[in-house]
Amino acid sequence: MLVALRRVSLLRPSALSLSLSLRLFTTTAATATTRTTTTTTTRRRIMMSAASSSASASSASSASSASSAVKEASKAALIVVGDEVLNGSVQDANTFTLATTLTECGVDLVRVETITDDVDDISSTMRRMSQLVGPDGFVFSTGGIGPTHDDVTYLGAATAFGRSLVLHEPTLREMARYFLRRRKERIELQLKERRLRRQNKRLTQLNNDIDNDVDQDDQQLNQQLAQQQWLQQQQQQDEVEIETISEDEEKDPAKFINASRQRMALFPSDCKLIAVPQLWVPIVVVENVYIFPGIPSLFRRMLRSENMLALLRSRGQPWYKGTIVTDVAEGDLAYRLAMVQEQFHRRVSVGSYPKQHPAGGNRYYTELSFRGRDPELVEQAIQQALEHVPGKSSPVVVDQGSKVNSSNKTSSSSSSSSSSVDGGSDSGLGDGGNSKRNKKGKL
Repeated sequence: MLVALRRVSLLRPSALSLSLSLRLFTTTAATATTRTTTTTTTRRRIMMSAASSSASASSASSASSASSAVKEASKAALIVVGDEVLNGSVQDANTFTLATTLTECGVDLVRVETITDDVDDISSTMRRMSQLVGPDGFVFSTGGIGPTHDDVTYLGAATAFGRSLVLHEPTLREMARYFLRRRKERIELQLKERRLRRQNKRLTQLNNDIDNDVDQDDQQLNQQLAQQQWLQQQQQQDEVEIETISEDEEKDPAKFINASRQRMALFPSDCKLIAVPQLWVPIVVVENVYIFPGIPSLFRRMLRSENMLALLRSRGQPWYKGTIVTDVAEGDLAYRLAMVQEQFHRRVSVGSYPKQHPAGGNRYYTELSFRGRDPELVEQAIQQALEHVPGKSSPVVVDQGSKVNSSNKTSSSSSSSSSSVDGGSDSGLGDGGNSKRNKKGKL
């Protein structure tokens, strides 16, 4: 019995060990299974994440490709050169002309500055503006290309880009021909006036002869005396020598252009020129800077020449515009417009403009403007605004800007060799009496 009990007691630890071993094996197996499941799940998540990332990258790449496929519009800046504008002697009209023309062509005007007639000021501003708009952009300058001491825009442009001024002989010759034609017209007018004076003189003498044959009262005598004085004045005018044109000047008028006028043909070296029909002065281009005269009629005529408009349109993207007219005042709808603007961010520009009612009185209405380069987004913004603002909307159309006087539109069928223009100034570019910038013909 004793032996048997010992055998049993000796066997119990073994059974306990076996039980513990089984439990340990079961736990280990469960742990291994859990680890396997966890690993599999993790792998699935990684694969799903990778697939999601791949899809996002593909989507971003597609969006990027679509975005890059759309050509961006060029930027433009304007430099108005002239002390007379800054001191209020002259009202600038060129900014409006440029803004409307660029809107029509789809180019973005991003900056306008008015500066003094100073070489350093002009050169530094041109460099800064040139960098602002980029190599495909446009920097327009107006004014400062005339014959006087303060006309230093060409020199400023040369200084800005490390160039020198050189005399452009073809422009000088065209300028000389223009001034020669003007002198001929002036001489012909003087000769015509002289012929008329002589005809009037003969008629007056005939009347005096008739008056001498009849009785004259005091009134007739006074009238005759006045006529005689007039005849004496006419005689003095007839004795004034009318200028003549020599054969040498006819053959080579450029030799007779004085130094002051030659300044208008001194251009920065290696510049490009855009010819404008019917004008002797070209558009001078240095890098991305386009130099124009300051006279509004000439600026408009040159800017809207066929060659210049074609260049602007080739680098622009059209704007689309729609409007909402509402009787709600700006202060009452401002927060609603802010929500629309925030939703469409910079893709659609939203503006509001109070205007007086056509019926007059103290009645006003608000015109809401929606502009963007995607007509569908513009329409969506309008519909979004109509959910919050009662009003009447207009169809979305291409924004052509405000109408610019088209009387100065020119054709490129003729070259710049013809230089006659309406009006006249010492600059030889004329103004036609239509300048708000300077009626004296300031360039």
